[in-house]
Amino acid sequence: MAADHPRRRRRDLLLHYTKEVSRFRRLVEPDPPANLLWVFSLGGKEDHLIDFDRDRVADVFPAEDRIVGAGWHSQFLDDRLAVLGPAPVGMAANSTADRNKLGGRRLSELQRQADEQLARFRRDRADRRRHG
Repeated sequence: MAADHPRRRRRDLLLHYTKEVSRFRRLVEPDPPANLLWVFSLGGKEDHLIDFDRDRVADVFPAEDRIVGAGWHSQFLDDRLAVLGPAPVGMAANSTADRNKLGGRRLSELQRQADEQLARFRRDRADRRRHG
């Protein structure tokens, strides 16, 4: 692709958060627009596909003070910090309803617990079918 191709000119910065790791890797990572920067947002069903040594990650915390306490970096002052600032990146839940849903946990922890419950359910169901 020529250097002056519109996809290679860096003008406006596009910031993208995604939980769709496999789709993003397949469709975007091979040839991303020059102005696109992204961060994988934890708390999705594909967290296990994220390479924490290579990928930029963000997680949702119940409160701003919990971000720093966990050794993460807040993007509170500017969303661009999620892709341009120090990593890993944390953001505080936006609303009281979101904070209540988290119950003091990070979104990635909530998703991990849901994944574990689903795995236990599937194991139990398979055991019942084998022995039932």
